[in-house]
Amino acid sequence: MVLDLSDEEARLLQLHLERHIKRVDDELIRTDSRQMQRDLAHDESRLVSILEKLDARLDASTSSPDADEHAVSRPS
Repeated sequence: MVLDLSDEEARLLQLHLERHIKRVDDELIRTDSRQMQRDLAHDESRLVSILEKLDARLDASTSSPDADEHAVSRPS
């Protein structure tokens, strides 16, 4: 899957992912259920991976003055 985003859209997505990861982490700390902890830890790991990909694309676009679109991809 490929998703094209403007710089502004990519930064907005980045901000919301960071906020959501923080909320998932807070919930992970508060929950007593081992299964819920495993599920939340798995979700958090996947979200961090997505954020890292987005961060890398944003970093690459700031070093390339002609880049004003971002493509975030995921294997089909």
